[in-house]
Amino acid sequence: INSTTNVFSLRKVCRTLSPGTPRKDSMIELLAGPTTTETSMGYMKPDTEKLQFMSFSNSGTNWNVYFQKLPGHGWNGTLSIPRFVKAVTLTLKQFSNVNTVTVFVNGSSNPNNW
Repeated sequence: INSTTNVFSLRKVCRTLSPGTPRKDSMIELLAGPTTTETSMGYMKPDTEKLQFMSFSNSGTNWNVYFQKLPGHGWNGTLSIPRFVKAVTLTLKQFSNVNTVTVFVNGSSNPNNW
């Protein structure tokens, strides 16, 4: 925890979130990628080029998050989709009222259609 040499260690990330829309803000920050400092420490941006956050829906603690893939977007390699889904899931599960997360891209939750 809090290792300066291990980019996989856990550490607090200070970002500015609106009290009214913290989940939305967290998705926008995720799509923006790491800060310059985080990049210099070895953190990488998930494959989010030309993806746009659209909305959320939920039923209790089960949350759906919707993204739009813009023209020209392509996934970079076989691990891009799982890394993106994992990043979205881990980001949202930081909120106490989120238990499960389903990611939709262009209306589909099936990564084969992305």
